[in-house]
Formats: sequence, C-alpha cells, structure tokens
Amino acid sequence: VRKTASGWVARCPCPDHGADGQGDNNPSLSISLGDNDRILFHCFAGCKQDAVLEAMQLDYPALWPSKDASGKPPSS
Repeated sequence: VRKTASGWVARCPCPDHGADGQGDNNPSLSISLGDNDRILFHCFAGCKQDAVLEAMQLDYPALWPSKDASGKPPSS
C-alpha cells in the first residue's frame, strides 16, 4: 500500500486479477475516502467491486461505517 495525493494505491487482492490471471504485480487498486468517510475503491485492471470485497472477506457495510449521534464511528 502506498499513499497518493488522493488516497492510496495497492495491489488488487483478486486471485484471478489481470488478463493473465496471475495476480496484481503492479498496484492497480485505487482507494480513497468519499463523503461521510465512506471508503471508495476502483481496480484499474477491471476487477469487479464484488470480487475485490470477496477477496478481502468484506462486504459493502464494512466500507460505510455507521456513526453514533456525535458523528463518531461506534467503539468496538
């Protein structure tokens, strides 16, 4: 993972990433924060968002944390 001006870039975790299906050797997953601190991501090699989430064992609600009345994420 490497910091960029607009967020971060990382290697895509999809096992069949890229045209050759050999994984991501050159970071192509862009990650940034959107409105209300929602996590946004895009694989420039064309991996579907559902596949990226599955490879990371996450779901969409994990990217959009709920907040309490003070606007802070709930404590774990």
